[in-house]
Amino acid sequence: MFMFHSAEMLGLIAIALGIMLVVWALRNEGKSIGLAKIFGWLIVIIGILGELCSTYYAIKYWYAGYFQMPMMSGEAFLFHVAQMLSLIAIAFGIILVVWASHNEGRGIPLAKVFGWLIVLFAILGMICSAYYATVYWHKGYIQTPAGMSMLIQHQIPMQKQSPNQ
Repeated sequence: MFMFHSAEMLGLIAIALGIMLVVWALRNEGKSIGLAKIFGWLIVIIGILGELCSTYYAIKYWYAGYFQMPMMSGEAFLFHVAQMLSLIAIAFGIILVVWASHNEGRGIPLAKVFGWLIVLFAILGMICSAYYATVYWHKGYIQTPAGMSMLIQHQIPMQKQSPNQ
């Protein structure tokens, strides 16, 4: 689940940067502006398609019950990665909105709309990620470091096989 949230937040960050590039290109003239527009729109389109694809597969995994299984060792750290990426996405969305609010011209309404959408989806992703972390923790899927050391102490050591076998 947290890998999905991380992927979603990276997608939102990419979309925010793509929109910034497009709006910058629409407001300026000169060399490489056409290239900036093309790459800006490519980043936005690929980012949106990536978001849709990630969401589709996350829903399929959720229906299949994969999110009800215990977490792999170290996956709890991914919760923190997802949360930090959410904060970065929120920051980029707010930067996009504030930047668009201080400027006028072509592409500014587009920047404001995408900025607020990015902030909204990042906050929803952060809430959802925190919810799943709490549920996993209550079910015992997320082991604390003390719990993990207890597991390691109780493991049965593997017996060495003789080379003749």
